[in-house]
Amino acid sequence: MSKSNIIVTVVLAALSILLLCLWHFQGFSATDAPLDLVLSVVWWIVIIIGVVLVTKVGKTNR
Repeated sequence: MSKSNIIVTVVLAALSILLLCLWHFQGFSATDAPLDLVLSVVWWIVIIIGVVLVTKVGKTNR
């Protein structure tokens, strides 16, 4: 992966962690439907798939 791809991935992951922590510490985890947690898990899966695809395309281009 190129340096810019790594930076974007780290920023997206850090933002996701921050938002998940804020969601939990503000008590929304006790009041909201479990759909919020499912959306968070789906978002992490999207990030992981994106990293895998970018890595695969980068290796193919080399």
